[in-house]
Amino acid sequence: MSEEYVRSYNLTKQFRGNYYIKLFNGSYHTNLTQSSSLNHGGFLIGSKNPKWRKDIRKGVQAGTTLSAQRTELHYKPHELWEPQIWSGTPRPQDTVEKYSQGDHYSSVPTPTMSAGPLVTEANNQALTAFVSKAENARRVLLSGETIGEWGQLVRMISSPGKSLRRGLDAYVGTLRKRVTRRSVRRLPKYRRSSEQAKIIGDTWLEYNFGFKPLVSEIDEAIDYFNEEDPTARYDLRSIKAAGVAEDAQWILGSKARVQYTPGKPGVKYRKRETAKVIVVYRGHVRMSPSASGYIAEKVGFHPTQWLPTAWELVPYSFLIDYFVNIGDIISAVSFPRSRMAWVLKTVVTIRRGYFCDAEAFWSPPSGVTAGVAWTRQQIPYSLGGAEKRITTVERSPYNGSFIPDLTFSLPGSGTRWLNLAALFTGTKSLQKLLQ
Repeated sequence: MSEEYVRSYNLTKQFRGNYYIKLFNGSYHTNLTQSSSLNHGGFLIGSKNPKWRKDIRKGVQAGTTLSAQRTELHYKPHELWEPQIWSGTPRPQDTVEKYSQGDHYSSVPTPTMSAGPLVTEANNQALTAFVSKAENARRVLLSGETIGEWGQLVRMISSPGKSLRRGLDAYVGTLRKRVTRRSVRRLPKYRRSSEQAKIIGDTWLEYNFGFKPLVSEIDEAIDYFNEEDPTARYDLRSIKAAGVAEDAQWILGSKARVQYTPGKPGVKYRKRETAKVIVVYRGHVRMSPSASGYIAEKVGFHPTQWLPTAWELVPYSFLIDYFVNIGDIISAVSFPRSRMAWVLKTVVTIRRGYFCDAEAFWSPPSGVTAGVAWTRQQIPYSLGGAEKRITTVERSPYNGSFIPDLTFSLPGSGTRWLNLAALFTGTKSLQKLLQ
């Protein structure tokens, strides 16, 4: 049973700044000390599972929920000095130096941009990679048996399989002759397409009756091994995949440099912000817990093994009106969700606001006061800077879909898939006829 826990902390950070204009008589025309305090800290609310190692070995969900946030303040003090050099005798009320120092700034560079679109982008990357790694992990599990162990099954399937392949070749050849015969070619273009579509459908129905007995023989071979299989297992393999998305912009859309320190000398900054989202999926892939599912996966008859291949065989030009970016979608749709022993999803969001492109600005470099000339040195010890960083972490067991959140259109997952696979298996020549 999970244990709930809550942690939080709140710290106060002090900031100070000094600015003065010192005169020759030892007094100060301006002597300004600024101070402020800002709170930063964080919280963590979640639960922990003391038996998580044992649960993982069992292949059950061991992850727990967690929500956390941390705010960090990083300030670097600025320091600028302007000693004034006189070529004659200055008056007591004339300036001898100006000085500005400290980590107190009049505004904090706080991030304002939303990370929502980045979460979607990073999640799509992570899901796509996770499904791919999960399928690769399943293939590793499938490869654990020797080829000889399945020799009998291969022999039982090879004969009807070869006949089915020859039948598909014959079907494609017949179809090619029928859609290119003279009576069809002479039709007007607007009628020719509909006539060819009718020929394709009729020819498929004609050959479909001959294919069914061959498919039935293969099914019977699978059923036989399902009953006799002594090797049904519950193998597990760990997988992890991540997606990252980033963006940056000027805070509040302004690229202008603004003064955030008092008087001259001082510093002007631009305020920039970035957002970074990291989505991580962790989980375990398992073999089918039943002999039936195990055998089906071993011999490549699970949909996740033939649906992506079927897509690769289909001429893209023929289906361009039906599919958009469909490769990853098919893999995600056809992947067996039940083969995941458990899945844990973590979303990390890091938002930063910071000063950048610092530029010092100074008092006039030279002049004449009461007939006495003077010059100023400009000594920038440090231009300083500031950053505010907000990090959030959300973690929870994942029971949702593996389909990336993309715009796409799928045909029905029933016989249309089989028809498309049969129609285009083993040939590319038909593509030219249907373009």
